[in-house]
Amino acid sequence: MPRKLICTLGKPRERRGADGMRSDLYETAAYSDGRRTSRACVIPLTALVELYRPEEIIVLCTPATEVQQAYELFCEELNELAPKEGRPVPAVRRAPIEIPRDAAGVNSIIQAVMNHVETGDIVHLDVTFGLRAISYLAFLVTSFLENLRGARVERLTYINFEAPGEDAAGQALPPQIMDLPHLLGIPRLLAAGQGLIQRGDIESLARTIQRLQPGALQGDDLEMARETQRRLELLQTRQITSKGRGRGMLCRLQTTFEQLAGEMPLLDPIARQVEALLAPLDPGDGAALNPGHLARLARWYFDHQRPVHALLLMREAIGFLSAEVVLGERYWFENATDEGSESLGQLARRASDRLHAIGQGALGREIVSLAKNLRTRRNPIAHAGIGTHETVRLETIEEFVCRFEAICRELEETGRPE
Repeated sequence: MPRKLICTLGKPRERRGADGMRSDLYETAAYSDGRRTSRACVIPLTALVELYRPEEIIVLCTPATEVQQAYELFCEELNELAPKEGRPVPAVRRAPIEIPRDAAGVNSIIQAVMNHVETGDIVHLDVTFGLRAISYLAFLVTSFLENLRGARVERLTYINFEAPGEDAAGQALPPQIMDLPHLLGIPRLLAAGQGLIQRGDIESLARTIQRLQPGALQGDDLEMARETQRRLELLQTRQITSKGRGRGMLCRLQTTFEQLAGEMPLLDPIARQVEALLAPLDPGDGAALNPGHLARLARWYFDHQRPVHALLLMREAIGFLSAEVVLGERYWFENATDEGSESLGQLARRASDRLHAIGQGALGREIVSLAKNLRTRRNPIAHAGIGTHETVRLETIEEFVCRFEAICRELEETGRPE
């Protein structure tokens, strides 16, 4: 995976004599990233090449004459640097761009970058001389590279030429190379959090956290997130977070997102939503299906644009709760045969009779009513709308979710009838 530096060039600073007059030479300076200091150079980007060692350099060049002069000086310095470092001169490619005065100029910058980056490339963006729109485009370019090219932007740098101050001995410190990867982390975390909030995308959230906070997740957490996503999509209700591994993964996702949001306070509202949306997937210590867990799952599916999942889950859950919670029987579906099995409607009516006998007739009637409603709305969906003009409205399914939540709350409050 080649490492590529994408940068722009500024005009070299001419050296002035004691009388303040310009000379024929250029100023040189060393630069530091806080850990290492470069050799003195004319073109500041030469310091980036020395310290970070890219294998290829893409220089975005406007037609300005001073930019062409800086490009030639840059190439000269790289040729002088290579033997001192004992390594080959990196490939340097000039990428012509327009001065970004309008949309066409901005587009030329994006296109120039995209033309020089391939899948798997590791990219270092430097915006030191990114005048006008170039600096702002860094985040847009990052999104394009990662989502359309499959590249990875690992570094975003800016050289701070302001007075760097002095060290303890009173010596002037070199200008600082500011490495700002956390700025790239903000849109990534925001996108991953929104993906969970809007679509229930757990796997993308896990991948983003693993990338931004290496070591926060355990060895198989990413695979467990992928498996949890698959189980959610296939309505494998009992197995969504089984055997503790899934529960641990969800806990680490939540904790790490909170830690990252603590470093980036703007993400705190998203962190609170992430916590609220991961919680319904945890069935609790018993890991057994219970009314509260089933109600949270039904709501989770509906809120994450999966109304059909919510409808199918509630239809089956009404039968399950009727048998195991109200009647104290093993749910018949587990050992059902084609002959002699009672329908979900019959099961709901038996549960209703039991509740009526102990003075909870209203709850029993609501169970029977919702079971019937779910069956009639489920049929056109199960047949994919073929051969029927009947439709199911989202508002109707949301109403069913509200009714199902109310039934589950009452069953949790009253417990199993004696």
